[in-house]
Amino acid sequence: MTIFDLALGEAYRWYLTKARHPFKDKLLGHWWGCFCKPSVWIKYDSDLVIQVRLRDYIQRSIFMEGYYEPDLVQLLKTELRPSDVFWDVGANVGAMTLIAARRCKQVLSFEPEPRVLARLRKHVKANALNHVRVMPLALSDTGGRVMMGQAPEENSGMNSLCRIDFDWDCREVEAIRADDLVARGDVTCPNVMKVDVEGAEAMVFRGAPSLLRNPALRLVVFEAVLNKAGLPANEEVTRMLKAAGPTVSPFARSDATANDEMGNFLARRA
Repeated sequence: MTIFDLALGEAYRWYLTKARHPFKDKLLGHWWGCFCKPSVWIKYDSDLVIQVRLRDYIQRSIFMEGYYEPDLVQLLKTELRPSDVFWDVGANVGAMTLIAARRCKQVLSFEPEPRVLARLRKHVKANALNHVRVMPLALSDTGGRVMMGQAPEENSGMNSLCRIDFDWDCREVEAIRADDLVARGDVTCPNVMKVDVEGAEAMVFRGAPSLLRNPALRLVVFEAVLNKAGLPANEEVTRMLKAAGPTVSPFARSDATANDEMGNFLARRA
């Protein structure tokens, strides 16, 4: 990434979000597919950089709005402390990893899917985040090779261990239980943990009973399907977290513009 790449990306963003001329809407409407093809570097959270492609839903949101899930971004900015260890489970291209890295001692960024893993590593390197450790792993309730459903290129954030029966490509990825990873002694228990794994949150928590009971872990923010009461539809998730000590409460819709009944929740230790 060069200064020229960033200047070009910012000019591209200015044109698509702010420029005004009589033929712009017609031009974009007719040639939008072409506008979505290039990957461009842009500024992110004032002093960071990130490479985005408008074809991808999450990356397009960052390009157009500045952030994806701004409520979660603000939560991390408020909650993280300089001495903290943060685990980003289901990191995708690293939007939350980058936010956290400016505010805590160490980040472990878990992403097993090769297409977005490469972009995640590129972002960590471009921002010189030497205290971020990229983990090419899925956290689950078992170790070894497991199948992951690969979402379409237009929404790579939907990749999931739970979606192998969709009409998607599947591939093997490496998985490990969080408790086994900590027991090996080469990672530190997190103080704050974000889990966004598209329906596989119960699998993550089943593999982490000791970690969830660890008093050092004061906050887990996780995405789950909402039930009619506004709580996680998968009651096992709530039961496991409460048994470990934290109190579970709704936080915010994961994407207020999407009609998907997904929400973010906080599991906070008193």
